[in-house]
Amino acid sequence: MFGEFDYYLNPERGAIPQWNADQFAVATWEDWLTLDPFPSASKLNKPLLMVHSNGCVLPDYTKKYFESVPSRHKELVWGDIDLPSPMHQFSFYDQEQEVGMAVKKTGAFFKKYLQ
Repeated sequence: MFGEFDYYLNPERGAIPQWNADQFAVATWEDWLTLDPFPSASKLNKPLLMVHSNGCVLPDYTKKYFESVPSRHKELVWGDIDLPSPMHQFSFYDQEQEVGMAVKKTGAFFKKYLQ
């Protein structure tokens, strides 16, 4: 892993003794980097909730996917943040503000569509 990824490099957050800041499993990225979710978007007719921000990975891609989904029951929750992509994404892993917002929105969404 390279860059100033606080979550992965900070022992107070995601860094663990087994983590080596100089190495990561490059093979694990192939599926993530080559995935094309757009063929599935047009088939998605179930309720959809997406939580994202401009500071997360691929914000424009996320908006485009959301707009491509024909479900009548969909919601895109957009976090307001000044962090550059992908830095804000890591806040959704363990930071009270982002996790709390996502849990609150998800709970309300489930309550509305799963009853």
